[in-house]
Amino acid sequence: MLRTILCLAVLLSSQSVSAQKRSDYFNAPYGELLAGSTERVGLWWSSSGWKISPDKPPPETKGRTIVIRAARNEAEAAQLVVRPTVSLKGFTVRSGALTGPGGATIPAKNVEVLKVRYVNVTHPTDKSSVPGLWPDPLPPIIEPIELEAGKNQPFWIRVKVPR
Repeated sequence: MLRTILCLAVLLSSQSVSAQKRSDYFNAPYGELLAGSTERVGLWWSSSGWKISPDKPPPETKGRTIVIRAARNEAEAAQLVVRPTVSLKGFTVRSGALTGPGGATIPAKNVEVLKVRYVNVTHPTDKSSVPGLWPDPLPPIIEPIELEAGKNQPFWIRVKVPR
């Protein structure tokens, strides 16, 4: 009887840890809601170091702009996340030249926007992952694209700072 209770306790404990890991991945507080958000389309951004699940709620923290910090001749990225409340067909993404503090500019040719795609992970390969959709491939955008209602669609914005 005691052995059965201990096995049950271990099983429940491992499920609790798994649920906590899933909660951390899907609900960790990161990113900033952008001023261009509307009731129809949520816009937010995050640094390139985060994995954004399709179902992660938008952040509560508000920001004004996407922030990318890089030195000359360096490339850095950030993620722009679009979350429509209704399906959007014919959605396009474009970038122009960027202007930074003090008026420095980065030409549009140095800004690359890629679509973040998801891979269905059924068997996690390490302790930090959980089963589910994980963002990984960064294919070029074949426009126009369709955005699913109520789902995040991250776009990877890579900026190459000129010398």
